[in-house]
Amino acid sequence: AIDNIFANIDKYDVVVIIRGGGATTDISAFDNYNIASHIAQFPLPVICGIGHLRDKTILDIVSNISVKTPTAAAEFIIDCLIRQETRIDNIADSVKNSISMILEKEKGAIGDMIRKLSYIRQEYTVNERINIAKQHQRLMESVWKILNKADISLSYIAEKINTEAHGKIEKHRNQIYLIEKTVALLSPESVLKRGYTIVKQDNKFIKSVAAIDKNKSFTIVFGDGDIEVNSD
Repeated sequence: AIDNIFANIDKYDVVVIIRGGGATTDISAFDNYNIASHIAQFPLPVICGIGHLRDKTILDIVSNISVKTPTAAAEFIIDCLIRQETRIDNIADSVKNSISMILEKEKGAIGDMIRKLSYIRQEYTVNERINIAKQHQRLMESVWKILNKADISLSYIAEKINTEAHGKIEKHRNQIYLIEKTVALLSPESVLKRGYTIVKQDNKFIKSVAAIDKNKSFTIVFGDGDIEVNSD
């Protein structure tokens, strides 16, 4: 899977390595040197959430982010997306405010020019007033062109930011959905429904036949219920 991601690196933003639970011995695969070396040099951010609270693997150490469970990995990604969405919104607001300030400044300068021209026009002869009127007309046309162009640019920038932001968010939401499906598939309830069972005695999980106290009954947990069994 890692090699496939590397071969199609432009299609991904982050790599999430998770595990649905299991014994301590099951995490030995995450201490593999070749895998750890590949992850340490991987060009994308790597989040490791192999679901073991007490033991730390080499993969936890070389990953960019290490969390305890697959659920924590999903929560971390969601939190990053929320922060990214907020950052994009702040940038969009900043761009809009900056453009609005520029437009207001230009409007003020143009207003001053118009007032000066209006004052000068009163001092000139009829012919000069005609020329000033023409200049005034050209100036107004230029003003409207500037304002129209600025308005179009503002709309374009806002639309582009909005489109890219929503596209990025939608992409990450789809990735989160896939992660949540994977986490659900690897949950204990799902594992039990696929035919696996859990053995408990004195409210403790039994991982070996040798661990069963034959003088006491024990419980076998199935996907649709549990049953009490006598050791003898």
